[in-house]
Formats: sequence, C-alpha cells, structure tokens
Amino acid sequence: MLHILIVYPAHRIDQTLRLLKQIIPASARLGNAVNQFHGKKHFMTIQSSFPSDAPFADFSHCPRCGAAPLSKHDGRAIRCADCDFVLYFNCATATAAFIIYQGKLLLGVRGKNPQKGMLDFPGGFVEFDETAEDALAREVHEEFNINISSPVYLVSFPNDYRYAGVLYKTTDLYFICNVDDISSIKAMDDVADFLWVAPEAVDPGQLAFASGRNAFRRFLAYLNPSVP
Repeated sequence: MLHILIVYPAHRIDQTLRLLKQIIPASARLGNAVNQFHGKKHFMTIQSSFPSDAPFADFSHCPRCGAAPLSKHDGRAIRCADCDFVLYFNCATATAAFIIYQGKLLLGVRGKNPQKGMLDFPGGFVEFDETAEDALAREVHEEFNINISSPVYLVSFPNDYRYAGVLYKTTDLYFICNVDDISSIKAMDDVADFLWVAPEAVDPGQLAFASGRNAFRRFLAYLNPSVP
C-alpha cells in the first residue's frame, strides 16, 4: 500500500489532491493518505473513480469541436486541449425496492442484458428532475404493474453497470416498500418473469449485481437483527 504525507496549508489541500489524481495512475489505490496542516493530521482515502478501460477509451474525439486526442481530467472526466471542453462521468442514480407481501419477497427475472436471466429487485434509474421515491414508484409500476406505498430508505451501495460495452458507475438506493394489492401484477418492460420467494430462501449468488447482494444482506439484518 502506498502512503503519502502531504505537508500543505489547509487552503491548498484541494489543489494538492487534484494534482495527485493527475500524477498517480488511474489504477492506483491510495490508502491512509495523510494530510498534515496547521499542526493536525487528517486521514482520508483516495480511490480512482474508473478502471482504465471505461469510459475514457470510448471517446477518441471531442464531442464539441471534434479535435483529438483527449486527456483524462480530474480523475473522472475527459478534457479537450483545443476548446477546453470538459465532460464529467458522474455516477448515475438508481433505485430498488424490497417488496414483501404475505411473507414473500418480490424478485424479477432480468429480460435484457446486462445480466439477462438473473434475479433483480424491482427498480431502475432515476430520470432528470425526478426524486428517488418517484422514480422507484414509476419503475415498479412500469415493470410489474403494481403500486407501492410508504417507501422507507434502507441503504445505498455503489455498483458497476456495463451496458453496450460502456461501464457506468451507479449509486443504488434501496427502499423497503408496502404493496396493498397485487392482483394486477405481471412482468412488463425489461422484466421477463417474476417470483415471490421467502427472504431466507433467496440465493444471493443468483442476484444480478454486487450492490443488490450487499443490500440484500442489509435487508436480512433489518428483518432479523441477529443476522451478521
């Protein structure tokens, strides 16, 4: 593990961190970096935002002026030296629901890639100018034709979502939700099928994404605090 001691005035620390991101390879991971200023030590962790293969490699020319080549900028952006255009690859926000009805948990079977055929929790991406709660209600209705109520936030986890060869970094928000009526339920949109499973019977290895597996463990702990 690489350790760095930074000796700088407090007002220069942001500039120093930006410099570090430029001189350290994107694949490097720095742990326990120490900032020492005003006689105090502050511990923090710096991690690269993207692996080297995505999404930078998918952009060979500037989206604004067409010039090439582009350079990486600030750890998670591309920059054009000709027109100073900067494009940040920010995290996308997604939502998912733990929906329990008569003791069973609702799971969808993914009908499309990524992870086609694997199990996933109801939900999807947040659209522009939409709250996470509204996005969740919309996605559940689009996918299963049911209406949720009283979503309660549980936990969030980062995730990797590779679509059409491009890797997207996401932040997935998980909610516990109620549903009063499932008489209209059916698989729609990009859901191939669905099933109701007792939570303790779910095989985490069949869940499509790492964030879902992590959130499911947290959900089990919520149901049974004795679960580690």
